[in-house]
Amino acid sequence: MEINEQNIQALTHYLEATLSPDEAAMHEAEAFLKSLEGNEGYALLLLHTMQLQELAPHIRQAAAITVSVVPFPPSLPPPLPPRTPFLNSRHRLHRASHSRSNPPLHTHTPADTHNVPPPCPPPLSSPSPLSAVPLY
Repeated sequence: MEINEQNIQALTHYLEATLSPDEAAMHEAEAFLKSLEGNEGYALLLLHTMQLQELAPHIRQAAAITVSVVPFPPSLPPPLPPRTPFLNSRHRLHRASHSRSNPPLHTHTPADTHNVPPPCPPPLSSPSPLSAVPLY
């Protein structure tokens, strides 16, 4: 599908019809848009329609919703999930620290006890003046 004025007007008409209170018109428009999903350039036409400032906001929003449900063509593989290198490297680090051939990365020794913070002080024996305020 080419990005031209005629295709944009037709797409705009059917996008607006999907918002119609008339169920027959809505289902007809949805079926037509569903039939266009396999056409090359359909997603680009929807993206271009989303960016046109002269169109009504509800039509641009309908184009955004429609482009979000357009399936990938069978020739393209689906996108890979984003990698999280921090978790992957942490997992490798964790596995390396527990293997028998590698010593642990850090061990606690009695010399480390001087860095331990003191325990918290005990709570006050008298109730706080705020304890009488009911919590809702």
